[in-house]
Amino acid sequence: MNQSHAPRQSTACPIAGAAVVCLIVSLGSAELQQQTSSEQTVYDADPQHLWNRLYEALFVRVGPDGAIYGRDRFEPLQWLGSKHLLQGPSHERAVKLLNEFLEKQGEKLIEDPLKRAMLQRDLWLVFSWLQGSHPRSGDSGMHPEKLREPQQRLGRPLAAVIRRLALNSEQIKKLPDNYAAAVNSGHFAKSHPSEQPDKPYLPRDLFSGDGPWVCLGRSDGPVAPEHLGPSNPFPNSAFLIFLRMPGGRDATLKYLKQGTADLPAGAEVALIRRALLIVSPGSLTPTNLTESIQFRAYGETGQSFHEFRLSRKVLFAGQAGGLRAVGLDERDFKTAYGEEIPTRSRVWKTQ
Repeated sequence: MNQSHAPRQSTACPIAGAAVVCLIVSLGSAELQQQTSSEQTVYDADPQHLWNRLYEALFVRVGPDGAIYGRDRFEPLQWLGSKHLLQGPSHERAVKLLNEFLEKQGEKLIEDPLKRAMLQRDLWLVFSWLQGSHPRSGDSGMHPEKLREPQQRLGRPLAAVIRRLALNSEQIKKLPDNYAAAVNSGHFAKSHPSEQPDKPYLPRDLFSGDGPWVCLGRSDGPVAPEHLGPSNPFPNSAFLIFLRMPGGRDATLKYLKQGTADLPAGAEVALIRRALLIVSPGSLTPTNLTESIQFRAYGETGQSFHEFRLSRKVLFAGQAGGLRAVGLDERDFKTAYGEEIPTRSRVWKTQ
């Protein structure tokens, strides 16, 4: 891998630019979740629980093939220019459920801080999409003059519910470190198994301050520029990049001082995405909730890629920190706005 601008170590291991993006561009395979209509219990065992109904209205869609998509998906199935949630039955249903949440004080129906944090994260993703520029794409988009009213009609109660779900600082500090839980679960290898390069692994020492993994930063801009900036519609995640050289921490620091060089065999790179939350007074704060992890391990003849994504149902069940390894044969919809559709992704034509 050639680096024209080699990132430098940051002693503070910064959150790559404070309030950064939530949309991570997949480096390889990703998930396509196609499930039966009976699986409707993300936040509560009762499918008709208000939280479940609200989540379904905002995240779950029916494809042209009649199959149900989006349940427990990493991000909502929304694109800039999409009409979904902005007109028709989907819009009316979403507005109705948000208003029901406010009228019935839905935030009091579930007190679990972890579930409150996740629902706030989910609604914030939709709100960020809603506030995007929504450029017209052929005839699929809506005229700006027709867009403002549904944006406001949906956005006002959506913002109010997000505020209602806010945790205080102490509650956020006590949220679980789900990466540590995943490592301690024993479900995954603790280091890259060179004899089984496709086997998923989670290094125990990834976040160790004096360990072999070095958190990267740079003085001339964000370390993950593709995941930052005003053009990205999702501002509620932080990204961290870690590098590990085969010689350990000293070898990694030496490599970073060299400026420009190819990564040697045995080098590993990790991209970590962690959730940001809105604190009760209205400010943002980082959390220990890891949303996704991407690893690249460099070998003599090529690279191996591993990806983990957060599953709400697995997280709430207390299993493996809620992180699941993404299979090499899995597919997903591409929701990165304005970018090319990868060949490994499935394109959903419905607007």
